[in-house]
Amino acid sequence: MLYVPSWGLWYLFSLFCWRTLVVFINPQRINAYICVLISLTLCLLCGYVDLTLEFSFQRTFYFFPFFMIGHCLALNKIDIKTYCLSLKKSILILSCTLLVCIMICVIKETSILGLLLGSYNYSPQTPLASFTGHEGLIIVRFIILLGSFLIGFSFLSLCKYIKANNKILSIGSNTLLFYIYHLFIFAILKKANIPTSLTFILLYTIITIVCLYQLRSNKVLIKLLNPITSHFK
Repeated sequence: MLYVPSWGLWYLFSLFCWRTLVVFINPQRINAYICVLISLTLCLLCGYVDLTLEFSFQRTFYFFPFFMIGHCLALNKIDIKTYCLSLKKSILILSCTLLVCIMICVIKETSILGLLLGSYNYSPQTPLASFTGHEGLIIVRFIILLGSFLIGFSFLSLCKYIKANNKILSIGSNTLLFYIYHLFIFAILKKANIPTSLTFILLYTIITIVCLYQLRSNKVLIKLLNPITSHFK
């Protein structure tokens, strides 16, 4: 269906929407914390709209708070140092997160992945609705958001303690390139029809990271993608 962005196109479409929304909800004119609160409100309320993957609606608003916080951090409207966690807490939270991700991969629970990806609304057919009731899905989304924010700030805190140098930080400026590249790498791995056991998943992850790191310095590919990346940065 043309109105359902497939593959990685949903992210590019959502990124365009976020850039448009931030013009109206602008932290340079409105208090940054109010902007984050508005984005969170939109994220929670959009679940009541009877749209899911159409026009990437749910994902766009689900991830909008993350874009808004990143935008505010880039403008220095929010001081990350205020929210930094201790080194032990950061390592503990990130370790637990990794363990949960491995468990999800092992049990292959796609319904949980759908909730984490923001693909569902609050309809009775949504996974977990049979346990929480569709009215309780807004609470589930709120809890997932809180957990995601905690993981994000844990990672940023860890970067502070390990004193990430400019070379490591420069990798973050190429995240859009990484996103576009990894789609092709995963497509190749999927077409190859190789095993999907936990051992192979870890192996694929290492291969993907190595490939992405090498591709980021390929001048030909950077020039080919420059019309896309320069527009969205």
